[in-house]
Amino acid sequence: GEQIGFVTAVDILRGSLSETVADKGFDKLKTFGDGRAVSARDWHDQLLLKLYREGKIIEQLTELMQRNKGSIRSRIKKLTSE
Repeated sequence: GEQIGFVTAVDILRGSLSETVADKGFDKLKTFGDGRAVSARDWHDQLLLKLYREGKIIEQLTELMQRNKGSIRSRIKKLTSE
């Protein structure tokens, strides 16, 4: 299977027709738009926590989410302390 980034995964779940989604035909997936009731931030948080709990390290998460280490660390800290 093809690897996609966080932003594209959330676009697919929320039914957002970004350039990548359209170009790759992801809008034809059965799950396209199934998660539109959940905000993009909540999707990002859920995916971040899932990958973190599966053992992904900060460096891997920064690459996947295209964010810096500091923002990933602070978000994980906030999400795991709630």
